[in-house]
Amino acid sequence: MRRLITICTLLFAATAIAEPIPLWKFFEPFDMNQVSISPEGTYLAASLLEGDGAEQDNKLQVLNRVTGERVISFGMPDKQRIASLRWADDETVIVSPARKIPNEEAYQATGGLMKVIVKTGQTIDLFAQRERGGGVFHTLPEDPDHMLVAHQSGRYVELYKMHLLSGAASSKIARAPALGGGFILTPDLQDVAFHVGGNDDAETLVHERTENGEWKLLTRTAFDQKGWVPLRAAYKPNEYFTRDARNPKGIAALGIYNRVTREHKEVYIDDTFDILGPIADQTGNVWGLSINHHFPRVMYLNPTHPLAQAHKMIRLQFPESTVSLASYSFDHKLVLAYVSSSNSLPEIVILDAEKGSIDQITNRAEEIGITSDELAPMEPFLFSARDNKTIFGYLTSRKDTPRPGPMVVYVHGGPLGIRDSWGFSGVVQVLASRGYHVMQVNFRGSGGRGTEFVKAGFREYGGKMQDDVTDATLWAIQQGIAAKDRICISGGSYGAYAAIMGAAKEPDLYQCAIGQSGLYDPVLTLRIGDLARRVASVKQIRQTMGRTQEEREAISVINVAGDVKAAVMLIHGGQDRRTPPEHYHRMKEAFDKVGKQVVTHYKGNQGHSWFGRDTIMDLYGRQLAFLDEHIGSETDKVQAVSTTN
Repeated sequence: MRRLITICTLLFAATAIAEPIPLWKFFEPFDMNQVSISPEGTYLAASLLEGDGAEQDNKLQVLNRVTGERVISFGMPDKQRIASLRWADDETVIVSPARKIPNEEAYQATGGLMKVIVKTGQTIDLFAQRERGGGVFHTLPEDPDHMLVAHQSGRYVELYKMHLLSGAASSKIARAPALGGGFILTPDLQDVAFHVGGNDDAETLVHERTENGEWKLLTRTAFDQKGWVPLRAAYKPNEYFTRDARNPKGIAALGIYNRVTREHKEVYIDDTFDILGPIADQTGNVWGLSINHHFPRVMYLNPTHPLAQAHKMIRLQFPESTVSLASYSFDHKLVLAYVSSSNSLPEIVILDAEKGSIDQITNRAEEIGITSDELAPMEPFLFSARDNKTIFGYLTSRKDTPRPGPMVVYVHGGPLGIRDSWGFSGVVQVLASRGYHVMQVNFRGSGGRGTEFVKAGFREYGGKMQDDVTDATLWAIQQGIAAKDRICISGGSYGAYAAIMGAAKEPDLYQCAIGQSGLYDPVLTLRIGDLARRVASVKQIRQTMGRTQEEREAISVINVAGDVKAAVMLIHGGQDRRTPPEHYHRMKEAFDKVGKQVVTHYKGNQGHSWFGRDTIMDLYGRQLAFLDEHIGSETDKVQAVSTTN
């Protein structure tokens, strides 16, 4: 009897521990998805989402920071969303509206601008129409009557100084000499020093503004070559920080360019990883440098700057988190920051530097009911591929996930120049919460490690890029992480390509493969989809996938459907503009021709990325059921045993 009681107790405890976290908790949108403090610290403005799905409303709320009184609260008209909000002065908020994309769940900025007067609640359209619309380029904190606005004029961007009271463009500062809006301002924020843009040949062009207002071409760099671009004004007159990759590995380093002497010097370079760029205050004074190493980190270039000190204080309070300063009063005494880590929901905190206090504005962990103890930590790893190239990645696992145990290899999209980074991912945490190890691999071609590492992925679709993913999987087996007969490969876009190609090239390595929004037939990329309509993208496709149609046909997954032994799930949206549904239909037909049955999930109103709470829950519910069937986790086994007993 005692033995029977003990068994029942253990089974009950196992059932309680294994109770899965509801899916919606991993994807619950940030209700306060934007928050900003006014220049004098009087008010907090926030963009709030209320309701669910298609009925969800977006409201602008302004609160008195001291009293907590709600000063303004109004919903966006016509189901629009707030794309961005910025304070022009302590009594004026500038809102950029966003409108729903037809037949999709996503939103994009309308190009309009709306001024909100805090004291009266009055709203004034500054730019109401798309053809005149623009975005706030800079709020000019030392010129509260004006701000800089960038808007599209034909193919080129123009930069205007706009009068806040009337909404009139009082003067045109510059018209871009190349595609894109990469204007670099002078230290006084009154003029433009450089423009960084592109052209139809996929080149990066750097122009310098001369004293008479003309543009002079400084550099022209092909997308696969090593060059430099200016970033922002540095500490001394005529000096500008740069992102300079002109070194043997093509690692992006921090440099300084002098406009007078034309000298360029290197300030900082990492052995392995690119810098992201300098971090500055509202007037352009640089205090930090951002680098995405194994973990995102900030170097303090000016450690005495109040924002550097604020960042350090918040980081000391949250030592295992990434701290990003979102907004601050102009005296830097009040600082809002986003705090996030791989195994906790992002939160917003406020630092009062004078009091030395840090308070949470949001408490999503409590509201949603999911704590860091319930989530899985993400840890970096590295290994040597078959040709001895060092490959980095991340492994996310709950502490109670067995080793060896079931594993999902989750391949990122892009693929070139894109990378997986340390941080919270709802998809990764869903998989880990169900008892799976989740492996993410920054295979050659991925970003963050210099131009040469990206170029190593050129024309390696299904080749060395795929081999890196295979070698990572084999490494996980050798390390006792993954059970060799319980591995699934999954991904979206290029990740879907890699999932099916991996299952074809290594038929005995993976038990299942999941492809979402897949780029299965590279031949189609020059015929249909948004990339086919861009001259620069077409050139990049030819250089990175294959110069001829025969080369692109050779790497098509459609050709290897008969080599796939693993169970397959194909997911696609009918409104996908990046990889149109023809990719899905051809892949499905290829499997049909070889007599292989696959699981499919096709949703007509979804695009390349999927949106909507019910849609997302259904999507990952189906994927989990598929995984459970083919490589079932220990969590599922415990639940099954408990239910049977």
